[in-house]
Amino acid sequence: VPSSDTVDDLKKLIKTEIPDTFSKDLTLWKVSIPVAPKNERKEISLVDVPSKEELDETDDVSAVFPDKPPKKTIHIIVQRPTPVHAPLAIPSPVRARDSTPFSDESRPGDLHDDIKKIADRFFATGSPASGFLDAYVRGEYKLPVTTTGIMGLPKVLRRGVVDSQDSGPSLLFLDLPNPPLHADDPIPERFRSNVLLSKLEGMQAQDLPVFGVSGCGKTRTMIEMLYLQWGFYFNAAKSDFGSDDLSRLADFIDSSTLEDSANINTRFAKNATLLLFLSRIMILSYCLKIPSCRQTFSSARWTLLQVCPHMFKDVFMHLFVKLCDLMKGRALLESVLASIVREEFESLRDKLAGHDYPNFSSDSKLRLVIDEAQILSDKNPTLFSSSSIQGDPRPILSPILHGFRTVGLRDELKIIFCGTGLSMKTLHWAMSSGDGVKEYGSSTFPYPDSVQSHINRIKDQLSDDESKRIVDDLIPSAAVNMLYKRLTGRFRPIVTEGIIKTGDPKKWEAVINTTETMLTSWKERERRGNLCGELNRLERKIADHPELFKSFSSIRDTLGLFLLRHNLLDATEIVLENEAHLIEAAFGRIKLFGGTARTVLDEPFVLKATKAYFQERDPLLLAAAERAMLHSTNASVHGNMWET
Repeated sequence: VPSSDTVDDLKKLIKTEIPDTFSKDLTLWKVSIPVAPKNERKEISLVDVPSKEELDETDDVSAVFPDKPPKKTIHIIVQRPTPVHAPLAIPSPVRARDSTPFSDESRPGDLHDDIKKIADRFFATGSPASGFLDAYVRGEYKLPVTTTGIMGLPKVLRRGVVDSQDSGPSLLFLDLPNPPLHADDPIPERFRSNVLLSKLEGMQAQDLPVFGVSGCGKTRTMIEMLYLQWGFYFNAAKSDFGSDDLSRLADFIDSSTLEDSANINTRFAKNATLLLFLSRIMILSYCLKIPSCRQTFSSARWTLLQVCPHMFKDVFMHLFVKLCDLMKGRALLESVLASIVREEFESLRDKLAGHDYPNFSSDSKLRLVIDEAQILSDKNPTLFSSSSIQGDPRPILSPILHGFRTVGLRDELKIIFCGTGLSMKTLHWAMSSGDGVKEYGSSTFPYPDSVQSHINRIKDQLSDDESKRIVDDLIPSAAVNMLYKRLTGRFRPIVTEGIIKTGDPKKWEAVINTTETMLTSWKERERRGNLCGELNRLERKIADHPELFKSFSSIRDTLGLFLLRHNLLDATEIVLENEAHLIEAAFGRIKLFGGTARTVLDEPFVLKATKAYFQERDPLLLAAAERAMLHSTNASVHGNMWET
C-alpha cells in the first residue's frame, strides 16, 4: 500500500478480499501483537486486545505508520460489520404483539435463575474473570509507570490507543486523593472534587449534571470523587477511559431502534441499561466476597479498575455481553428485571456497610458517573419518549438515565452525568432552571505562580532527585511563562505531558506551538479537541434541531463580535450570559462574577481559532475586522501603548 494512500483506500483494498461487504462498513484497528509460533497460535478476540486504536478513514497510512513496522507482528485487525441476522449481544426490540414464552408473562424465577447461571459460570473458581479479580483485589495489579527519563509517573493510555516506547505520562492519574482513614477526615483543598462533594452533600435531586468547557478538569474531578467515595464510573466515548460497555450499549440500542415506536425503544433501552448496571453491581459484589478484601481493596482501587479496565482486563464488558444474551427472543418486563437488579443493589450496599469502610455506612449514597454524556444526548434525539410528558421526544441519554434511576432511591444513589454537550437536562440548567455544577475555568492556573505550583506538585510525587532535576530542565521558567500566556485556563497539564514525553530540554517551545496549532488550525479540524472542528459539529447539531436551541444566539454572530471587539478595542475578553453552546464548542469557559456564572471568551488560543474559522468560513467578515483595526483610535491596537 503506498504511504500516500489513506485508511479509506486501505479499506477498499481489503474489501476486495471480503465478499458481500462494503468498505465503509469495515472498521480497522491498529494493534501491535507479536506473531506466535504456528503451533502456539490461538484465536484473537478484539475485546481481549488491551491496546488498540480505531483508524480514521481520512488519516494517511504514513501518519498511522510513520516508521517502518516491525516484522512478524500483527499491525491491523479488520472488524467486519455485525451480521443483521445475528447481532452480537442485543437483538432488536420485541414488539408487545410479538409475544414469546419469555415475554412479559415470564415468571421472575425464570429470569433470576438464568442470571444466576451466568454469574456462576462467569465467577466460577478458576475462570478467567475470577482469577483476575482475585489477584486484583489482593493488590497484585498496579498501573504502569514511566521507567526512563523521569521515572515513576503514571503511564495510562486511553482505550483504543496502542502503547509504544515513546508513550508519555498521564498526569490525570498523578496525586489522586487517598480514601479517608476516618469518616470525618477533611479533604485537602488542592483537590477540585471539593466543589462537587459540597454540592452533593445538600442536594435533594437524584441527578446532577456537571457542565464545563473541554479541558477544564471534569474527568479528573469525577475520578477524585470516586477515589474518595464508593460508586460507579461509565464513559460513553469510544476511545477514552473506562470500560467499553456503555459505548457498546449505546451502539446496539442505536442500531436496534424502531422509527415508529418511541415507547418500545424506551422500554428496550431501559432494560438494556438495567443489565449494564447489573453487570457492574455483580462484579463489585464478587470483589467484596474475596477474603481480606477490607485490607487491600478500597474505593480507590475499585475506581481505578473501572477507569482503566483496558490497562488490566475489561471484565465489565465481558459480563455485560453475556447478560445481554438474556434479551434474545424476550420482551422482558421492566418491573421484573428492575426488581432483580434492585435486590442485587441492596445486597451490595449491605456488603459495603458490613465491611465497615470509613467512607461507607448504611446511610451513605453510592455515586454513579456517566462521563462524556453529551455523546448520548446527541444520539437519536426523537426516537425515545419522556417518562413524564406524553409525546415529548428524548435522546438515548434519557432512557439510560431512567434505567439507572429505577435501581436506587434518592437517598441510596446519586447520578452525576458530565460533559461539554447540551443534553435535555443541561439545556434547562443552562437557562438557570434546575440543579447543576459548573466547572469554573478560572480556578485552573489563574496566575503565573500557579503554573509553577503545578510543576512542583509533579516533582513532589517523584522519589529520586535525578527525576526532579530533569523536570526543571525540561520545563524552565521561560516555558512556565509561555504556558501561562498562550494556554490560559486549561490544557496546560496536557502540554506538560507532551513536554515531559520529549525528554529534550530544547523541545518545550515546539510542544507548546504544536499544541496551539492542533487546537486552533482549520487544517487540523478533524483532530480530537480542535476548536474549529468542534464548532463545525455544533453548528450542524443546531441546524438539525433548531427547536432545541431557540433561546441561543448565532454562534457565528457571537464570535464575530468577539473578533471585532479585539480588533477595534484590543479587548481580549467578552462576557456573555447564557451562551452555553459556546462552552460545548470549547470556545467559552465558565467564570464567576459576583457569585453569578457567566460564559467568558478570554483565552488567547480561542481568539486564534476564531480567526482561523472566519478565514475559511467568512473571509469577508475577517477582512472587515482587519480594516476596522486599521482605523481604530485605541493606541494598544497599533502597539503604541506601554506600561510604565
